Amino acid sequence: RLRRSERSRQLLVHWMNVLKISHETRGLISHLQQTFADEKHKLSVVIDFDARHQSHQFAHLAAALFVYEQIHVYLFDSQTVPT
Repeated sequence: RLRRSERSRQLLVHWMNVLKISHETRGLISHLQQTFADEKHKLSVVIDFDARHQSHQFAHLAAALFVYEQIHVYLFDSQTVPT
């Protein structure tokens, strides 16, 4: 029984992190679009990740949200390096 509740907790934490990353990324997108309204077509961001748990997946999630908003993404997708 402990195993099942621990797994449930892990899933809840994962989805809370996904929601947090999505929310924060959308806030940054909104800020960039408002701040650089005259240069919307030129917007781009650089995204990298580190060795933390699920950092790679969160970087790809953020990149997908930027791409959806037609913001060019430079996504580093190489070996993890120390931060």
